[in-house]
Amino acid sequence: MTAVKDSPWQSLLRRLSRIGFTRTYVRKALPEWWEDALWTKPTGFAQGALILSRNLGVDLLSLRSSSEEITFEGFGRPKFKRTARTKSKGVGVAQAVGYRAAVVAAAATSRPYQQLPESPKSMRDDLVGKGRAPCVNLDNLLDYCWDNGLPIIHVSQFPAGTTKFDGMATVIHGRPVIVLANNHSFGAWQAFILAHELGHVACGHLQEGSFLVDKDIRVKDSDREERQADDFAAELLLGNPRLHYTAEFRLNGERLAEAARKAGSNSRTDPGVVALNYGYYNNMMGAAMNALKILEPTPSAKKSLHERMVSNIDSGRVDEDRLHWFLYLTTSDDPK
Repeated sequence: MTAVKDSPWQSLLRRLSRIGFTRTYVRKALPEWWEDALWTKPTGFAQGALILSRNLGVDLLSLRSSSEEITFEGFGRPKFKRTARTKSKGVGVAQAVGYRAAVVAAAATSRPYQQLPESPKSMRDDLVGKGRAPCVNLDNLLDYCWDNGLPIIHVSQFPAGTTKFDGMATVIHGRPVIVLANNHSFGAWQAFILAHELGHVACGHLQEGSFLVDKDIRVKDSDREERQADDFAAELLLGNPRLHYTAEFRLNGERLAEAARKAGSNSRTDPGVVALNYGYYNNMMGAAMNALKILEPTPSAKKSLHERMVSNIDSGRVDEDRLHWFLYLTTSDDPK
């Protein structure tokens, strides 16, 4: 009996699956006009490999070779934060896809980047000073970033089984870009992740071509840069980097929501951020999540992220195929 040799396309699918890209996902990464018959021709294979390399963030030479294992593209040394070094490899697929989405976001943003203030107090004053807004929240943070030429995108579509990150910050051609991948719909939760990544940008933790991946911002970390980003986020959102909300007795979700509203009104802080601060520092995250359900009965963080992105990018600066893939990655729908 003679063994049936895989076609170049089937071989490519199998090799990509070994590093975490499912067959379904790879097919979605190809343009709508693509036909499998193109893989049988040398020019077609070269074109398809280029498209997949660009969209998936994998090395083109390893992709085109039939003998080498496929590797991720060498886009600089990432800094993995809040995760053990031995576990950082599990974020490789999400990191590669997130970075490629960031590249498109940078290219599609026409507004020049304006340097962020290094002081979180200055940024907070820009947002809530002189009665501009009652508190720093996700919506006005997003507007502030986009107005200053700093794209904020939420990537929701990854291959099934991918180990995702909370946030990633990078610099592309002098423009910082922040990518969020946590699927929480609560604005307060996404606001803290965003504020933390803004801390990395404002504190100068990134250089051109580098990127920093925060796998889980809930994990306490002794790393100096992580402490700086945490302090920046706390002062930006709460007005005080050392403010830890407590209570004389353990609060359930309903009482925490009520207390957070009062405390937030007094300190010009988003009540949801108050609830998360209490939950984090008192090991009461269950109560904090129940409070968020009361404070944000119809959470719409992912919708806000998507709407700001769509209204700020210039689609004419990116070719149609790349734009189609980018919009798929950043859809506000729940991932399938």
